[in-house]
Amino acid sequence: MIQTKQRSIRVFEIDNTDLEECLDFLQKHSLLLKDYLIFFAHTPQKELEELALQLGLTYFVPNHSFAPIKVEKSREVEKLKIISKPVRSGEDIEHQGDLIICDNVHNGARISATGCISIFGNCEGRIECDGAYLILKNIHANHIIFNGQIFSKEMLDKINSNPQNLKLVIRNGDFITIKELK
Repeated sequence: MIQTKQRSIRVFEIDNTDLEECLDFLQKHSLLLKDYLIFFAHTPQKELEELALQLGLTYFVPNHSFAPIKVEKSREVEKLKIISKPVRSGEDIEHQGDLIICDNVHNGARISATGCISIFGNCEGRIECDGAYLILKNIHANHIIFNGQIFSKEMLDKINSNPQNLKLVIRNGDFITIKELK
């Protein structure tokens, strides 16, 4: 009898039509991307494959280019979930809606929400927020993805500039704005 194991795979899909931009992205975010399977939307160029191998990234090479599929998102009433205890290392919280965490998010924890996320304790875990805003005090990890964009070191430094005050992170078009709440 064959032995099998079911696994969950997290994938980063990259549109690799602009080679220079894609090479720069892989270089800048290679540490984060090591935890993901890289899926190139088009057959990758030789330089792209060489860099991915050099950085130790796992990637998938399609045997043809995929056309984007248009999916209409239905706007359902999003649910609010409140977590009043610390989120421990190894916990993986995924929520369809808004999420409020009243305590710390420890290193090794992963938080993902389709709505807004508010964290009122220290944050050392991975955050993935697809909502209109993200509120947090400080972050001691380099794994924040807000509306598909990975936070740069400069953004993390701005969040950590005053660890006593909450920061509001919002998206204005192509730009992410970080405002201190007083």
